[in-house]
Amino acid sequence: MHTNRRQSGAGPRESRAKAQLGPTMEEWNNARLRIGKTQPATHRAARWHIKKMTHYLGEPTPVADITADDMGLFVECLADDGLEIRSRNQILSTARTFFGWARTVDLTDRNPMEGVHNTRAPRRAVRAVPPQHVSLILDHADLRVRTIIVLLAQIGFRRGELAGILWDDYDDRSGVLLIRQGKGQRDHTVVLEREPAEALAAWRAHLTELRTPAQGPLRTGPVFPGQKPGEALSPGRLYTLVTDAAHKVGLHYTPHQYRHTCATQWTKAGASTAVVARQLGHADLSSAQHYIELDVEDLRPHVARRRYLRTEWIPAAVAAVSAHAAMANVALTGCDAL
Repeated sequence: MHTNRRQSGAGPRESRAKAQLGPTMEEWNNARLRIGKTQPATHRAARWHIKKMTHYLGEPTPVADITADDMGLFVECLADDGLEIRSRNQILSTARTFFGWARTVDLTDRNPMEGVHNTRAPRRAVRAVPPQHVSLILDHADLRVRTIIVLLAQIGFRRGELAGILWDDYDDRSGVLLIRQGKGQRDHTVVLEREPAEALAAWRAHLTELRTPAQGPLRTGPVFPGQKPGEALSPGRLYTLVTDAAHKVGLHYTPHQYRHTCATQWTKAGASTAVVARQLGHADLSSAQHYIELDVEDLRPHVARRRYLRTEWIPAAVAAVSAHAAMANVALTGCDAL
């Protein structure tokens, strides 16, 4: 437990701005949520970051009085408290964004985060899911989980992206799927090869079986429905489904590890780093790759090269594939339970 810096004897300093750190940060954080600049989970995390900052820097503290030295001591205090590197860096990211905003609206004449850098964490070894383990997990999973895992391993979705995909955004004739509001709030497209296309065709046929004739073919709504009508599966629930499927066969893999599997297999198939980054929705490439422009058609030659997962899991028990999924050309005569 650290003694509040200002309670320990540091006197107040004159400032030209009267805005106090805690209330101003809270107002800024809430405003970002209202206008859609941040997600609810990020908003909640920022509230905790604000509490940490006001605890160490003291209240009341005018925004304009905070210096780079204050923030440097703040970083040292976080480290002394044993806070893990990732959490410390997230707090600094919130502070950096706030003080950048405060500078633009003239609440302070300096940004105290200038010169304050994140702590570099040691890189952990990447552990992709071996293809043989993917096949083993698929052998013991139901249709929904099989579909999810095939899409994770062969397309490289982030779990939040996969949980939120819509039938409205999938063109089964071209195999192109639009991912809306991915990481960084960016939209991007991916190309589905035969196995993922067949997986989606089987899953759509299964969901169609559950609809009444009056509802007609399934063309809209979430690909993976949640518990409430019209609601998509939550990323947390998807995480549980995927990890539970691995636990059934004595393994432990998270959804993100299948993303590593995807990147590894694409690279082994001869795809360049730029193509892999484009398919995975990465924003940053190396300096040379800033000059490379890729669109959906650039992915197609590489899509055809990758054939490493089994396809026998495609269920043989779905009544019929809808006309819009006929491109999969799979005879399906039944369904698995949800």
